[in-house]
Amino acid sequence: MTARIGSRMCGFGTAVRSADPAPEHPVLGARRSQEWLAGAVRITDLVVAPAARGRGVGTGILDILLLPAMDDRAWAVTDHQDTAALNFFRCRGWRQTVYPRPGAHPAPIVLLAPRHPALSEIPVLP
Repeated sequence: MTARIGSRMCGFGTAVRSADPAPEHPVLGARRSQEWLAGAVRITDLVVAPAARGRGVGTGILDILLLPAMDDRAWAVTDHQDTAALNFFRCRGWRQTVYPRPGAHPAPIVLLAPRHPALSEIPVLP
């Protein structure tokens, strides 16, 4: 999926349906990986040009990528240091599933969509 402002491409995004069974995530473990991620829509890329940020381009791309997630099961992965991505998803109601322990080697952060059925299992933390 690409986004344009006029004739200029300003963003793109991709999503896939996760494998079933899902590969085990190093922090989530086998059960949660299977229950939360298997068969769900995974946002694999979401990129917006700096000049187009803050104009709804990323939200528009995300909304279209989530259309196949009829059961509200969608997820994304980002690096713990990618604060722009974390803030983007959090501002749209996505919830981080695990929080790195202080001093531990950080694992990739898994975020679940706002209406993902597993959200009831995740504590609400800042």
